[in-house]
Amino acid sequence: MLKELPRICCLLSLLPLLLGCERVLPLDMPDPAPRLVLNSMFQPDSLWQVELTASQGITSSQEYEGVQYATVQVLQGDRLVETLTHTGNGIYRSRQAYPAAYTHYRIIASAPGYPTAEGAGHAPDKPKTDGVQARMIASPDNPGGAAVSLSLQLEDRPGQANYYYIRGYSRAIDASGRPYLEPVSLTSRSSLFEFSLGSRWFFSDKLFDGITRQLDLYYNTYPGQEVQVEIAQLSADYYQYAQTLYKQSYKDNILTQPVGVHGNIKNGFGIFAGYHVQTYRFKTRE
Repeated sequence: MLKELPRICCLLSLLPLLLGCERVLPLDMPDPAPRLVLNSMFQPDSLWQVELTASQGITSSQEYEGVQYATVQVLQGDRLVETLTHTGNGIYRSRQAYPAAYTHYRIIASAPGYPTAEGAGHAPDKPKTDGVQARMIASPDNPGGAAVSLSLQLEDRPGQANYYYIRGYSRAIDASGRPYLEPVSLTSRSSLFEFSLGSRWFFSDKLFDGITRQLDLYYNTYPGQEVQVEIAQLSADYYQYAQTLYKQSYKDNILTQPVGVHGNIKNGFGIFAGYHVQTYRFKTRE
């Protein structure tokens, strides 16, 4: 054993040299060819609107900019509904055409230097609601404050998968005089809601297919506040997009797998999906 000791010491002294004999080979990672990114959430109460940008490689540090010189068309089957007009910053809008419920549409976008992108989608019917009631209560979580308690009946259509969101907001004016929607937090102890994005609570009918379900919520308020509560029925693509966007928010959790955001645009990226809104307005006394 003592005879082997000098050899072992020699080998140990060479270990740093062996570990240092690494050669770093630079790898050129070519960025994929850019594609169009088309995003449009449409509903029958609003004109068509599409946001069009271009994808970038992971090594790019440039800001995303709207695609200015594109042709964006909405079709019903093979019939042209309208060619959308560019209004600036990659936003394309219709001048006259509105989406119709339960009508399947196609969207086609083409621009020089990009493959033609295409998607398909539809807007469902309005959610069937009834028995809406509102009353003032003492705030459950704001001592001395007031709240509005809401209840409504949601009638689910049987034999099909249905998806919904509910949210609250009030209209406000910013310092420059521009109007905007200020989120109002809706609170519920119901286990019905599956996840939230911003002020929207999303849920499906997997627990109440074909059944009328009562929704009970409340929001904190003040004298003279006007709040709009919006319940929407969503297409499956809309719901899957929101759900995967929510799951992606856990990307910093090392215990979860990365989640790709759902999209339905061929030869490009993005989402083309419909929804249909029922809105109720509530105003507290001055």
